[in-house]
Amino acid sequence: MQVTSFLFFASLTVFWHEVSGKQKIVCYFINWAWYRSQPGNLLPEDVDPTLCTHINYAFAILDKNKLIMKSSDEWADINNKFFQRVKSLKSLNPDLKTLISLGGWEDSRSDKYSRLVNDSTKRKNFITQVVKFLKQYNFDGLDIDWEYPKCWQGNCTAGPDTDKEDFATWVKELREAFNAEEKYYLLTAAVKADGKVLDIGYDIPSITRDLDFINIMTYDFHSYTEGVTRHHAQFDFRPEDPSSTPTMISSTKAWIERGAAKNKLVIGIPAYGRSFRLTNPENNGLGASTSGPGNPGNITKGSGTLGFYEICINIKSGWNKARDPSVGSWAYEDDQWVSYDDLEDASRKAKWASSEGFGGVMVWDLSTDDTKGTCCSTKFPFLKAMNYGSSGEGSSPSTYGCP
Repeated sequence: MQVTSFLFFASLTVFWHEVSGKQKIVCYFINWAWYRSQPGNLLPEDVDPTLCTHINYAFAILDKNKLIMKSSDEWADINNKFFQRVKSLKSLNPDLKTLISLGGWEDSRSDKYSRLVNDSTKRKNFITQVVKFLKQYNFDGLDIDWEYPKCWQGNCTAGPDTDKEDFATWVKELREAFNAEEKYYLLTAAVKADGKVLDIGYDIPSITRDLDFINIMTYDFHSYTEGVTRHHAQFDFRPEDPSSTPTMISSTKAWIERGAAKNKLVIGIPAYGRSFRLTNPENNGLGASTSGPGNPGNITKGSGTLGFYEICINIKSGWNKARDPSVGSWAYEDDQWVSYDDLEDASRKAKWASSEGFGGVMVWDLSTDDTKGTCCSTKFPFLKAMNYGSSGEGSSPSTYGCP
């Protein structure tokens, strides 16, 4: 009886802290950025943990045969002790929580998550193993990033209808297992911000009850595949936008209308942009015709994507910059065009999340910030701008030396 009472009150204390404490700043650390050349190379020791309340280590993956969690890169995670080195950041911020994030876009490609959640025996086996994993590597919790139940990688005809109910059951059983442990383990999820998956993939009241908080991915609303320039992380509607235009404000409203608790929603802010190739370089505003993805970044190397620091360097080198106050920022040069959040956008979004009573903000990902101060006059200006907007503490982003 004494042990039961202790666990109940310990869980209640942490729960109260998670939903009622200060604004969360959730930072995703990716284990593949260390393979990049400078200034994109990022090691655990490069991170300033005082700027994060939580660090989600991305990613662990699901073994397609055993359906248990495993390291995605043992060379980085274990041999080079990245798991341990991220945990060691607590020496600089004792309040920091470190979670292992399971999944991601590439790991969500096949049917393996569906096979896991649709089988009670496999779920039980996974949960037993994941608790051992958290203990072995001293993580404070698990972040689930299956993209997405029923709508695998955005294809809502890919998965069975049962994914919705069984995903919620999996989350419930994880919660129950974590609650049975002496240490309180956090359970969170990264979720789609908009679209059909909200109704056919998520039992929102159920997962809201069982998750400590929910990282809502309020970005990647648009890409070059649509054939026109759009802001991929649009803040609010413009009068000329169709009513179906996804925005940060409309997406969070949709989650709340479906049963999410506002103080459990952590709002995603991207430290990267989505890039396009303009059909006519003279037509370079929102809604301009495009013919494909923008050129790969010199460091990030992905077509259609640029890191914040790459965009910052481009603007310093002569790219033009524009902003619509309802939408966000974009930059362009010749036939290259990119939508992104600048420091003012990041700070404004964090301030809005705080003032509206949300649980906090999340950044994807740390490595695409100006981690070395290559473009700006300070390291991690994007993350500092989020902190400034969230709490009002520190110096204004206008002093960071970014264009």
